[in-house]
Order: sequence, then C-alpha cells, then structure tokens
Amino acid sequence: MDEPYRMILVDDEDEERGRISSKISEKSGFTVVGTAGNGYDALELIERHQPHIVLADIKMPFIDGLELAALIRQDWPTVRVAFITGFDEFEYARKAVELRASGYLMKPVTQDDISSFLDRLRAELDEEFRVRYDLDILKTRYERSLPLMLDDSLVSLLTGSRPLAETELEELDRAGLSFDGVPYALAILEPGLAGPEPSPGAAGGVLLPADGGPVSRTSGDAAGRLDPLAAARLRMTLRSLADDILSRHGFSRHSAAFNETVVFAVRDPGANFMKKLDNALYEILRTAERYLGASVYVGASEPFDPRDGLRSPWRSADRALAVARRNEGSGIAYAPGPGGSRPAFPPVPEAEIRALESAARSGTDEDYAAASDSLRFSVRTAFPKDGAADLRPAAIALFAAAARLADGVGLDPGAFLGEEAFERTRAPGSPESLCDWALSLFSAIRSAASRNRQSGAERIVDRFRALVAERYADPLFSLDSACDALAVSASYISLLLKRHLGTTFTAYLTAARMERAKDLLRHSDSLVLEIAERCGYRDVYYFSHIFKKYAGEAPKKYRETVST
Repeated sequence: MDEPYRMILVDDEDEERGRISSKISEKSGFTVVGTAGNGYDALELIERHQPHIVLADIKMPFIDGLELAALIRQDWPTVRVAFITGFDEFEYARKAVELRASGYLMKPVTQDDISSFLDRLRAELDEEFRVRYDLDILKTRYERSLPLMLDDSLVSLLTGSRPLAETELEELDRAGLSFDGVPYALAILEPGLAGPEPSPGAAGGVLLPADGGPVSRTSGDAAGRLDPLAAARLRMTLRSLADDILSRHGFSRHSAAFNETVVFAVRDPGANFMKKLDNALYEILRTAERYLGASVYVGASEPFDPRDGLRSPWRSADRALAVARRNEGSGIAYAPGPGGSRPAFPPVPEAEIRALESAARSGTDEDYAAASDSLRFSVRTAFPKDGAADLRPAAIALFAAAARLADGVGLDPGAFLGEEAFERTRAPGSPESLCDWALSLFSAIRSAASRNRQSGAERIVDRFRALVAERYADPLFSLDSACDALAVSASYISLLLKRHLGTTFTAYLTAARMERAKDLLRHSDSLVLEIAERCGYRDVYYFSHIFKKYAGEAPKKYRETVST
C-alpha cells in the first residue's frame, strides 16, 4: 500500500485520546487524521477526511459508540468501525460485533494491545483489497464457486432465448437458484467511469488494466472509454465486490455477466426485503466510487416469483437502469412494476439505432452528434436514392426506438409519437427525410428528458426541505421516516442531498434545528431547556454542545450577544 490507512479516533477523555494516538506510529500502516471527544464531532471529521477506520469509545456523551456506528453505516457504508471498551462493558462489545465492527480494544490499552490490533486490522484491509480486486483470484473464485452452466442458464432465463429443460431447472436448483416461490428481485449493475478517483489508501489494491495502471477515467481512449480488457476486468471486479456486499447483508444471490452488465438475482425470505436490498445496493455504489473510481448504475425490478419466469422482471429492471443512467455519477432506480414488453421490431440498421438511443439517453452533446452522423451515413449507404428500397421497416424500427427512449427516461411516448408520427412510418419518404424525421423525434425526447431530470430532482429536494421544516422538532424524525414520507429510497435521497445540497441527512437536519434554535434565542424568552425540546432534542446538554459547535458559543452566551 502506497499510503497509510486513515483513522479517526473518538473518545470523550482527552488524556485517553492522546495516549492511544501516541501509540499509533507511522510503521503501523495507519495515520490518525483527526480526533474527537464525542460522536457528533466525529461525524464532521468523517465527512471531511473520509477515513478508512473509526476507532471509537463505546460509552460517550450525546452519541455513544453504537449509535455512531449505526449513523456511519447509514451515510458512509465503506467506513469500518472498531471500538474501545472497558472490561465491565462486555455486553456492549458483543452488540458492537453484531454491528459488523472490525473488533474492539479493552481498556486500559497497552502498546502491545494497539500494535497487535493494528497489525491484524491492516492485514484484514490489505487482504480485503487483494482478494476483492486481484484478477487471478476473481477468476479462481468464480471457476470454483459458480458452475459455468449457471451463467448460461441464468442468461437464458433472462432473455427467453431458449426454454430450459427440466434437467437444467433441477441443476439450477442444486446450484442454489431455487424455484420454491420465495420472491426474488433482479438488479442490473452497469459500471461507468464518472465517479471520483480511487481512494489513495486503496491504491495498492485496485484492479489493474492491461497497462498495469489503476482503473480510472483516463484508462482507455480519448473519450474516456476503457479498452475491452480493462472494461471486462472492471465488470469482474464489480461482480465480486457486489457479491461480497450482498453476502454480508445476508442475501442469497446468483449473478451472470450479460450485455456489458452484471445481473444479480437476489432473494431474502425475511421482512423489508426491498429496503434491505436498497441499503446493500447503496453500499455497492459508494464502495465502487471510493475504491474503483467508477460510477455504477443500477436498475432493479420489483419482487417476483421466479416460477413465472425472469424475462419480464429483467425487462423492467432494464427500463429502471435507463432511468438510473440519467443521474450524474452513480444512481439506483427501481421499476414501478414488471411492465410490459417493448416493441420487438428488428432495428435497421441495428447498431446505429442502438448507439443513437444510448447517446440520446445518457451521452454528451458530442456523443449524440456523432451517433446522428453515423445513422445518416448508414442509412445513405444501405438505401439507394432511386426510391426503390422499402424504408418502412427502418422507419418502424426508429419509431420503436424512440418509444423505448421516451419510456426509459420516464416520459410518455404518446406525447412525441402521435398519429402523425405513426403515419410517417407508412410513408417515410427519402433516406434523408427519414433521418431528419427520426432525429427530430430523438432530439425532442432528449431535450424533454434533460428538463425533467433537473426539475424532478429539484422537486424531491424541495419536498425534503419542506418535510424537514415541518418535522425538525420531532426527536424521532429519521432518514427512514423521511424516505417513507417522500416515497423514495434511502440511497436515492442520500445521493440527491449530496449532489444538490452538498450535505447528508444528519447534517441538514442539524443545521435546520440550529437555525430554529438561533431564532428562538433571539426572539423569545423561552428557557434553553424549552428551546432544546422545541428543536427536537431531549437532552439539553447535548443540544448545548451541538449549538456551541454550530454557532461558536453556548446558547446563553449567544442570547446575550444578540441582545446587546
């Protein structure tokens, strides 16, 4: 590893923090990038430093170590947490292990204790990166653990390209893909290169492309596309990463590489299936962004009975994937239902129409212009100018692709493909007029989708702001309750807050409460205890501490200052 792992140390005793920090040398492979005396201050440091590990005392004021771990898992799922605890707090330590803690240290902490602990933790982190991102290990893992026929048969189930024989279904059942009526969901994962650069601390473990350099937005051609070998390795890495995370979240899962994506069939017989799946998918996105420098787009179906087949759920997940691609950076989208079939007209010419559809959906202006020029060239080449060729199949294929595009970006195809457009498929005219007509449809849909992307996200952010303004005084108001009220997933609202407001749920809620507290301190005679309760805090000391961090002075001092 080129750089040490970043650690934040959290303990409410100044002397203890200093003592532990002094025992962490440069040779340990870790560097303490920040220390905090309570969980609230630790959250600010995590946002600033993006550490690999948080070492926290379990018993602290305001936010204890277990509550801090739960918040970290919610907003920063890639950050590991370890605990410091006393001998009389073993029950807390046991609960910490249940929270997937990376171990714990028992007080009083000696030099041998901390050295042994860090050696073990560093070895675990190094091995995690090595196993997760080493290509040879990934190949061996899948050759040993996934029967080769499972990939082939799963793809056949997705596409319906051929029926599966009874013996194949029995083989799939033995491989673990059960047909016992327990609901599954399909998730299609497509890697991109628009994410942040890989974490410096993980530089020694990220997957290497053919030239030996780290996978990043610059690995490939001038347009930022990876060469085929690097792209295949990135997909394999994503598949392994997702498999590890889904396993850790307790899901039964089966995957297949298909059409430059990875498809997972996931099931969990327990309660809150889709909420748990959303948490796991969000962790996959954040992990890929941090350690691979890659964005990931995910489209997921609703739960379904696999005995009814996988083709319809795969199509609905594929439509959801098209919606996810509309996001800048990573994104997750869920299908509202199994949906219907897409038009099945054979595209003519297929490659250019698909390229145009993709560029209109998620490409840059340059990508769209290039795809448009390519379509014109192919149509001119394929069809003579004497009018003898029948252009109707090509017109129908372009009409169907435009309908697919509109549906995929969340628009009503009927708004763009009315009776006049349908009549045009019967009399497309010359090759040039056919292209003009088709490109006008695609351009109109692309422009409307661009407007909707911004306005739709802004509407959700505005509703979130209004919800916080309404519910900030409720001490039980949480990310889960906000998601329920807005009818969105935790991963989606977290991504929106990060992208549009540059903040997290916890930070935004705290700021809203503090601004209301400042207003009450300025314009009311209420006691600090009463103001704390009216701002959603049950503990006045916790409220006072947070207020001082936010405003720079204690509530009483702030009131005196603004009153003079």
